[in-house]
Amino acid sequence: MIASTWSVTEDILPLLTFTAALVAVLMIPVRPGGSINTAAKTFFAASVSTYLISTLASVASHLGIFPSELDPVVTSIEMLWVPLILFGVYAMYSHQQLTDSVDARHAVVRASEMLESVMDTAPAGVVVLNDVGSITFANPEARRLLDMEDDLSSEMTDPKWSVCVGDESDGSLDRRCDFLDLLAPEPLRDVSVTVSWPNGWRRRLAVNTTPFANGSAGVAGAVAAFVEREPWSPPVRAAASRSPR
Repeated sequence: MIASTWSVTEDILPLLTFTAALVAVLMIPVRPGGSINTAAKTFFAASVSTYLISTLASVASHLGIFPSELDPVVTSIEMLWVPLILFGVYAMYSHQQLTDSVDARHAVVRASEMLESVMDTAPAGVVVLNDVGSITFANPEARRLLDMEDDLSSEMTDPKWSVCVGDESDGSLDRRCDFLDLLAPEPLRDVSVTVSWPNGWRRRLAVNTTPFANGSAGVAGAVAAFVEREPWSPPVRAAASRSPR
């Protein structure tokens, strides 16, 4: 009687347990953003099924309807449990990595769109300077203050203005066609810059900068933000062609 009871316990309880486990695995929802994907679910279900098959074979063996010649087959099926579990874990990990990568990419896109919106609506002019002081990016307010066209390509290579950084009251400072004097190892605050055009118009700006570090090689560029310090100055001489915006 004890042997019979033990045989029933040995067979029936595992059968119920593995059946419940298989049902639980099959009921796991697969969502695009979830940690379980279809591949992982399949591997986990297959791993539980291996022991469910083994338990069914044991029940059939106790009932005398399972041929002993199939014992090696059942043993081989049981050996699949470990690799199936490992494949399921790997599939789940790969899916999570892919999900994180996609989420990170979406976050970068959202941050880029937000930054672009901030640049477009900022009341201050913002430009990005390269290592020679040329403009590589300018927001709408910067293009207005510098009287630049929307297409920056010609303005980068052949700017229509001259730049004087610092106090030009004594006329001792050299004028440049770029903003190289704004490139410094440390951030600059409230620097006076005068931009002049060939027709005699000029605009005085207050500029703040933050440099791009380039290791030990120096400054690779900078972000410069500026506002108008004074209204447009009239031409030094008459005959101004086009009034800057």
